Amino acid sequence: MSINRFSSTLQLSDFDDFITPSQECILPINVKKNSATSQGATVGIKGKEKLKKVEITLNDCLACSGCITSAETVLVTSQSHQQFTKVVEEIACEDEKRIIVVSISPQVRASLAVASCLSHDEISTALNNYFMSKYDVKHVLDTAFAHQLSLLESSQEFIQRFKQRRSNTPGDVSACPPLPLLTSSCPGWICYAEKTHGKLLIPHLSRVKSAQQITGSLVKRFIARHHDVTPDRVYHVTLMPCYDKKLEASREDFYDDVYNTRDVDLVLTSGEITEMLRLAGEDLSEFVVKTTTNDVINDISDDESVATKLLRTASLVRGAPPSGDGAPPSGGYNGGSGGYLEFVMKNAAKELFNIEGAQLQYQPTRNNKDLQEVKLRDDSGEVVLNFALAYGFRSIQNIVRRMKQNKCNYHYIEVMACPSGCLNGGGQVKDMAGSKEEERARLGRVVDFYREHLMQAAAPLLQRSDVSTPQLQRDDVITGEKDIMTSYHAVEKNENISVKW
Repeated sequence: MSINRFSSTLQLSDFDDFITPSQECILPINVKKNSATSQGATVGIKGKEKLKKVEITLNDCLACSGCITSAETVLVTSQSHQQFTKVVEEIACEDEKRIIVVSISPQVRASLAVASCLSHDEISTALNNYFMSKYDVKHVLDTAFAHQLSLLESSQEFIQRFKQRRSNTPGDVSACPPLPLLTSSCPGWICYAEKTHGKLLIPHLSRVKSAQQITGSLVKRFIARHHDVTPDRVYHVTLMPCYDKKLEASREDFYDDVYNTRDVDLVLTSGEITEMLRLAGEDLSEFVVKTTTNDVINDISDDESVATKLLRTASLVRGAPPSGDGAPPSGGYNGGSGGYLEFVMKNAAKELFNIEGAQLQYQPTRNNKDLQEVKLRDDSGEVVLNFALAYGFRSIQNIVRRMKQNKCNYHYIEVMACPSGCLNGGGQVKDMAGSKEEERARLGRVVDFYREHLMQAAAPLLQRSDVSTPQLQRDDVITGEKDIMTSYHAVEKNENISVKW
């Protein structure tokens, strides 16, 4: 895995660099030397001792406030396509085989569709068949349903926080949860927040899980129940547009101590899928044939379990829908990074100010398309809600600086570590030999594909009981806070690092 594919927020060496060795955060590897204790002893020099290659996990990266090691080669284990194929081979030899589940984000489908010159239906069919036929995957899912849950909970979280502050007197506001509320679905941004400005930023972070981790919770619980196995017998893989999602899956917050399993066992990116295809001499277009599905999709029953309803709703390639029910929207509400700003603002406009169908206008600040403001005004022209998009490290630095100076007057900020957001994630398909102009053109095609095929155009999902379809309601799958919420932790700076370059 190429380290430079992680988001720039995790790589800037002039600041704290958490993945590659920075200028100041270096922990050297020392080889213990035996000291001679007897008088007159002589020491023979046998030559330079070779340092042992160091192996670390992504969880080590999360727990460290600086660089873990200055070893020339650092191996990031358990989150690679080689590990995926290794586990698949192990499962094939098991007497009681684990259930393999793959969940795919809309951003990944857009990137792979453009790279393979496939339509929306073709890329969904190809990915479904690729994993089912080649790797014996039992279920291939779409993360859109989990994303709708994340949007809905994020909206309710903001509305409740805004109401709390509005209902208190000025002297009591300090006791309320602070604003702006900052999105937390981007793990690169969260890693930066926890390690550099934990005390300042963590109180502002949304506690709602990302779509990846909500999917993980649902898969391990309901698919395990559907197959009558324990959660540790389900091997869950997600396809994401960003390498930082590997960090998120490795967080201890998403580990089940009872069954010793993670909600998401492994994360692959769009680029890694193309590499797997290249190594095998294959192309996704070869898998655009009759769709491989399973009985749970095709056999419709009036008396279905929640697990069966979830599988029907979340499957990437859906069979014939129940009578009177169409397939749910596949992508985010509006925007390549999930559309948090638009969804939350439109719901808040209706519930807080009784403003229906608010038309949002994005205004770049200082000609920076990655830092945009959206203001909601009432009938008198007064600004009642002030939201912002902050994509990329430059925009994040701008927001943090304002918050430090107590000059950040936004109510809600959608924050993503990658410039241009998730469609431009470091794990997306890239042409490394191409020019910057060619890469911009490719990104433009990915954005257009996403907007045309994957961006939800339906009305906002305002009812908690109508997240996806009448057959599957929000409260069917969310039984407690742990299913939908998480927490964040400031990482203390390691003051023992004294070696500098």
